[in-house]
Amino acid sequence: MIEVKNIKKTYIGKDGKESRGLVDVSFKLSDKGFVFVLGKSGSGKSTLLNIIGGLDKATSGEVISDFSEKDFDYYKSHYCGFIFQDYKLLNELNVYENILLSLEIKNDMKDADNRIKEILNKVGLDGYENKMINELSGGEKQRVAIARCLIKNPKIILCDEPTGNLDKKTSKQILDALKEVSKNCLVFMVSHDNKACDLYASRRLTINDGLIIDDSIKNESFENKMTLKNNTIYLPSDNTLNDDDLKKLKFIIKINGENASFKT
Repeated sequence: MIEVKNIKKTYIGKDGKESRGLVDVSFKLSDKGFVFVLGKSGSGKSTLLNIIGGLDKATSGEVISDFSEKDFDYYKSHYCGFIFQDYKLLNELNVYENILLSLEIKNDMKDADNRIKEILNKVGLDGYENKMINELSGGEKQRVAIARCLIKNPKIILCDEPTGNLDKKTSKQILDALKEVSKNCLVFMVSHDNKACDLYASRRLTINDGLIIDDSIKNESFENKMTLKNNTIYLPSDNTLNDDDLKKLKFIIKINGENASFKT
């Protein structure tokens, strides 16, 4: 478990004036699940992610984990995995070599060839080992980035707008993959996409002006399917209903009449 405790981040501009990035942020993260961090640009989302991942330092406060300060390099290289909007791949290396870097950093080269083939198959890039990065589409690049992250078996995956440069179909594929991964480890994702949050998140943190203004964990009413609870009809977040759903909906309305209400 990771605990973010009283984290503050202050920036000093060229004119010497202070601006706040984060203001006394505290929360705990479980060992698995899909956490979305929502907020406007400049709200402090990426700052928070970078501090948790050890890419930036807080002005005050601390990130409490099983690692001491002297083990922090190990924490970054072994415990955390990173997926960014702009992929952070090395164009001069092929797909295989980009993924191999993760194992080299961990000094974990045992059976590397087979492990890389297995992870590429897992992300739908079987046979892509020798392709150069500039030969890939945006979605394929992001899959390589995910493979590079997953091969080191991180305990927490930190994602900074990983679908920001992708089309709708490819974004869904990436989010589906991350949702599956979140069953066994923690995925902590910065995003602007409220709809994706409704569809995939197990927990939502909302940040505004460096403050967490909402921390919600999904419960039964957030299921992304049509359900009836206490005369309230819960619709999918995208309001898409199949033929069976429509038949059920007509029946529910017929039975409950004016007593039925709707929520999405």
